[in-house]
Amino acid sequence: QMFKTRVENRGDDSMDMNIILVLDIGTSNVRGILFNEKGKIVYKKSIENLPEYKTEKIVEHQPEKYRKKITDLVMKCGSYIKENNYRLSCISTTALRTCVMLVMEDGTPVSDIIMWQDRRAEKICQDLRKKESLVYNHTGTKVHPVFVGPKAAWLRENKREDFERADKIVTVVDDIHHMLTGKWVTDITYGSRTSLMNIRTLTWDKEMLSLFGVNEEKLCKLVEQGSVIGTVTPEFAEKTGIPVGIPVVSAGGD
Repeated sequence: QMFKTRVENRGDDSMDMNIILVLDIGTSNVRGILFNEKGKIVYKKSIENLPEYKTEKIVEHQPEKYRKKITDLVMKCGSYIKENNYRLSCISTTALRTCVMLVMEDGTPVSDIIMWQDRRAEKICQDLRKKESLVYNHTGTKVHPVFVGPKAAWLRENKREDFERADKIVTVVDDIHHMLTGKWVTDITYGSRTSLMNIRTLTWDKEMLSLFGVNEEKLCKLVEQGSVIGTVTPEFAEKTGIPVGIPVVSAGGD
């Protein structure tokens, strides 16, 4: 409905002129795909974005490299839109779900990104194995190092100064949302992979937050998938050439 309204307000009779940009943020690359309203792909671009396998257990990525790849990708898609006289109606995001990083309120990184493959939280998970039924009943996830809660607990125990200094514990897509809109917002499909969200109330679970040692203030606001996260800021528009005010929609995690 939001897309239809924007099309009607512009008074454009050509449906092919109105475009949705989908950002598909993966483990080894980031992709931008332009769809018209009928679902036809009119352009796609992929940029390699490999994580760093430091050891058998340590897999990380540098936040600024991730952000630059997304910025470059949006610039290329924006250039194609301008060259073909298309009109961008919204940006939709979908991404990998269980990578973790620490940031300040303004987005300044406090840590590198701990990728989903990272297994440094294995010991924490072993210690919490007796709580697995409790965790599963609340969150629908088992105690496993792939999830955000154990990774956050590892950061609290092993990088305490950084953990306490950081304002937010976020995933990659949360960081991208903030880069585009200036807002710290995530959707429940990402929340469901944290071991911190109650799958019945779809809110952050106080008992799980206590179990993993995470303050709710450090987490993003939860919304339903398909929600408008916010709109493109002047800062991101200046970097990429994308118009200010374009809605950014979270399509859910992959």
